[in-house]
Amino acid sequence: MAHRFHLTSPIHGDIATLIDEEAHHALHVMRFSVGDNLVLFDGNGNEYLGSIQETGKKHIRLRISEKRVLPPSVPRLLIATALPKGDRQKTLIEKTVEIGFDELIPLATQRAVSVPNENVVDRIRKNVVEATKQCERSFLMKIGSPLDVPRLIDGYRGQTGTLCLLADPHAETRLSDVELSDMENVVIAVGPEGGFSPAEQEAFSAAQWNSVRMGSTILRVETAAIYAGVILSAKRDQLEIARRDVKLDQGKD
Repeated sequence: MAHRFHLTSPIHGDIATLIDEEAHHALHVMRFSVGDNLVLFDGNGNEYLGSIQETGKKHIRLRISEKRVLPPSVPRLLIATALPKGDRQKTLIEKTVEIGFDELIPLATQRAVSVPNENVVDRIRKNVVEATKQCERSFLMKIGSPLDVPRLIDGYRGQTGTLCLLADPHAETRLSDVELSDMENVVIAVGPEGGFSPAEQEAFSAAQWNSVRMGSTILRVETAAIYAGVILSAKRDQLEIARRDVKLDQGKD
């Protein structure tokens, strides 16, 4: 398998150009040269196989020989989560990318230990690219603008085809029992170490978010995100398999 690089420049005809950090990594870390093959992805489901034609100090030009287009998964999986600090934050980003979340919304809560400012968001976006390359995804997990709980709730209020879930270790309903059929979007909110404040919990309840639990213990933020992602992505995979089987059966008629 050829090494993967994130393509940020438009393709002109059959020529693609890698620039900035990706070009530096390919040239000076991986030591690629003219004639080597690379896989490029644009983060929107498009993958390209290219052969290096020219190298410069800060760029690489490749000739594209093959393109593959992957469809997005349905429903989209979104997580709105408070951010832990330090290495645990990087773990959170890496694992949510690997598991298959489509979007992460940094959540500013009353009990947050990390403030999701623009510097934090920029660092997270870089972590997303690296994790996407490592796990061979073709879609970049989107990092939304930081929101507090009221703005998060307002953003999804009244949306049809969207299932809004609230991670709550004391909820009666288990996440594993939730049905995703006919949903276009599934968003789950995960609170900080100390949990959501009573006011935030009341706001979610008033907006009729569905409280779900993921186990019998209190989970750390990144553990809850991983747990939720595994369950939701597995349910989505089952739906995609069912849709594929229906199409195959229809094709036999």
